[in-house]
Amino acid sequence: MVPAEILLARVRYGLGPRFYSLYRLWRKPLEEWADYIDDHRNKPWMHELNPSEHRYRLDDKLAFFQHCVENGLVTVPVLGVISGPGRPVHAPAPELAGPEELAALLDRHPDGLFIKPAGGSHGEGAFSVQRRGSGIGFRGATGTAAELYEYCRSRAAGHEGRLIVQPRLRPARALLAIMSSHGLGTVRAVTCLQGERVRLLAASLRIPVGASDADNFLHGASGNLVAGIDSGTGRLLQGLGSVRRDWPEIVPVERHPETGTVIEGFQLPFWAELVDLVSRGQRAFTGLRTIGWDVAITDRGPVLVEGNGAYDTDLLQISHDRGFRPVLLAALGAASPSPEA
Repeated sequence: MVPAEILLARVRYGLGPRFYSLYRLWRKPLEEWADYIDDHRNKPWMHELNPSEHRYRLDDKLAFFQHCVENGLVTVPVLGVISGPGRPVHAPAPELAGPEELAALLDRHPDGLFIKPAGGSHGEGAFSVQRRGSGIGFRGATGTAAELYEYCRSRAAGHEGRLIVQPRLRPARALLAIMSSHGLGTVRAVTCLQGERVRLLAASLRIPVGASDADNFLHGASGNLVAGIDSGTGRLLQGLGSVRRDWPEIVPVERHPETGTVIEGFQLPFWAELVDLVSRGQRAFTGLRTIGWDVAITDRGPVLVEGNGAYDTDLLQISHDRGFRPVLLAALGAASPSPEA
């Protein structure tokens, strides 16, 4: 890294050393640096585009589930809710009152369960649950149904009083050629509403590696990979990952390290169906100008996992190897914060 360039990126463009490295700015002409968005400064602009009175249907996963069901949008079912001590929740799903009910759900879903905070983001607090011999595996340990239920109750106490329980989705068999079988790699698809027209602005695929349950990229710290997607065809662009966990040192990755399959050019299944689903989703969530969707592709087709009304752009900027400020400004017809703000 060049110290003078790092200082310039920080002072003029609001991009500190980590983002200088993450976006590989030393490879870019100086005039392109202003195209990159600092997500921290960008969030207030996103909140203006997507007011809180409409955004809550994305932020609250129970409200999101109910709205999707009411509008015929395929989403992950909510099988039940676990409330913190003294915090009963009225929700569009049954309250799981004890470990027996949680164990019964696990018996009915042999692929396992996925449990997460109703108001969480970025995968925080989420974990998978599977049968493991005579016990139940969760959070890297094996325990009983009672221990799992009490763990959930204690976690719910710190997450707005509720966790939601969903079936664990499995990726489409075709996708196992380019991702680990342990995690569910999801597409981040960004849509916007321009008058009566819905546009798919950009999309990326998060690619799990190793035994990780989650597909979060985390600026390369997770060890997972990311690839941009050609929005017109659903084919993957170049795969990217970090050679270090403690600092983003992004490099091209030609093949998935476990399967050996070439990433660039891989055709995602059900692409037309995915584009249709997120387009209908953008129309259904009225009052929101732009949404960042997390979409799973299963053997039955695409499934909405979450919608984000104040989405980060770093994943798009890394995977497409360019800044997205001009794209968002042209699409949304509003002024985002300037880099020098």
